Amino acid sequence: ESRDASSTGLDWWGTGLLTGALVLLIVLIQRSNAVGWLAPVTLVMAGAALLLFGLFVLVEFRTTSPLIAPALMRKPTFLGSTIVAVVFAAAGFAPLVYLTLFLLHAHGSSPTVAGLEVAPFAVASLVVSLLAARLVARLGVRVCLVAGLVLCAAGLALMLNLNPDSGGLRLLPGLVIFGIGAGVVNPTM
Repeated sequence: ESRDASSTGLDWWGTGLLTGALVLLIVLIQRSNAVGWLAPVTLVMAGAALLLFGLFVLVEFRTTSPLIAPALMRKPTFLGSTIVAVVFAAAGFAPLVYLTLFLLHAHGSSPTVAGLEVAPFAVASLVVSLLAARLVARLGVRVCLVAGLVLCAAGLALMLNLNPDSGGLRLLPGLVIFGIGAGVVNPTM
């Protein structure tokens, strides 16, 4: 192995601030249902996380070796794709976890059956992701990202108002449309 002689080192301040902000945000999300979203402790954690994120941004503009180069954030394509990735990861895949838990505990499906009930999402996502390169070449990245997110939202909307009596077929249209959207978004990010 060799070392990069021009390396300026690790951005310890940026690393610490970003880690602190993310830890606060994760704890906030995990604990807020128990203590309340508007409880003083939740609001203090949210404020502290925002403060640490703000300090992180300031440090990144002033350091010689930033974790995230501020110049990248000035590029609309990079900034837009980063926002899409965060929204998609947070709002796109979290419902799959809860849907699986719903199928297991509220609906009473076995783990195997619950997996099979969610499989249309995976199949649709896989098939469409194989075709996504052609779509991007024809329509462009921005159009595909927006269309994919709209399809994801539509698929999730079709799965609203589930109850323990909702069968697997009730989920099928939503899962397929959600999978199609995910299949368009994933390869384009």
